Amino acid sequence: MTTLTPIYGLTNDSTCPFRASPDQVTLQTSWILRLNIIYCTILSIGCFFGVAYCIRYMRKHPIFNESTSLLLYLSLVFAVIHDVIHVCIQWSVMYRSFFYADDPCNIFFDADDCGIFGRGLLFGISGMIYIHSALSLDGLLATFLPTIYYRKKYVPGVILAVIMIAFNFCLQFVVLPWENSGKDYVPSCQFFKKQDAGRANYFLISSLLLTILNLVLNLGLLYVNKKHSMRTRYDVQFQYQRSEAMMTSKSISVLVIAQISALGIYAGGSWMFRQARDAIPVYLYNNLIIWVYALSYATVTLPLLIIFCIRYVRRRRQRTIHHITSHKDCQNHRMDELKALWG
Repeated sequence: MTTLTPIYGLTNDSTCPFRASPDQVTLQTSWILRLNIIYCTILSIGCFFGVAYCIRYMRKHPIFNESTSLLLYLSLVFAVIHDVIHVCIQWSVMYRSFFYADDPCNIFFDADDCGIFGRGLLFGISGMIYIHSALSLDGLLATFLPTIYYRKKYVPGVILAVIMIAFNFCLQFVVLPWENSGKDYVPSCQFFKKQDAGRANYFLISSLLLTILNLVLNLGLLYVNKKHSMRTRYDVQFQYQRSEAMMTSKSISVLVIAQISALGIYAGGSWMFRQARDAIPVYLYNNLIIWVYALSYATVTLPLLIIFCIRYVRRRRQRTIHHITSHKDCQNHRMDELKALWG
């Protein structure tokens, strides 16, 4: 009597269109995967509480210019969008990990059923990457055009936000086109279909290059602001505006550098793993790549970094006012100028 060898992967059986291999089932039911889901969920909960506290703190201490504040609020929105969708995806994997542990026909996800979650997650990921580019450009304007920048208030932030969101929407159709590119089954809805692998690689490498560009830009801004801080100004109003621009740009640069470090780990690490996928055993590949998903670190630290920046600017602002008003000559006149600036 002969025993038929089960067909793994795509099949012609309508009752089991995809059969996971024993190794794939082991991966989907691994406690390494389950602990990672719990760990990422804890980070997301921390992000939600952090965002709520951060918004309250920002409203209580309106330190930044209207343009920067708008972009910071938008960055928190993208962080929440990402984490909500990521948690939903992760716990759908957890559900199948337990309830379909003995069913290789249903433990994977039909990629066609992942459209909403996949696009939503991509929207959150790319939004987090591009909003830091907008913040970098905002810092560039604050550094080199402080007078115009502070006079326009919301205008720079609105323009940058509209461009960034429009570009983000267009990206969805480039990376994940609406037309059916073929049937595929994935271990999680955060994975790309095999047919979309090429576009996914382009997205990851472009994201990596963009994070490197942002890193260089913000390091340059830190250097320029350091040079400006060494110069002595005698015009109180100009000195105060320059100081405000330097403090804002410096603090936002530090925030962006910290954030794009995590985003760079995600983009660069994911791209490198995808390039070496055929040379890495399946079990090792899946157990490693889930820990390269550093976006969870970026979202949970974002509100903390914003609060840190606000406290930094507040302290530096108090020192600047004290320094300017400490001069004996024309002190009353300078105080009147400062009151006019705060009015």
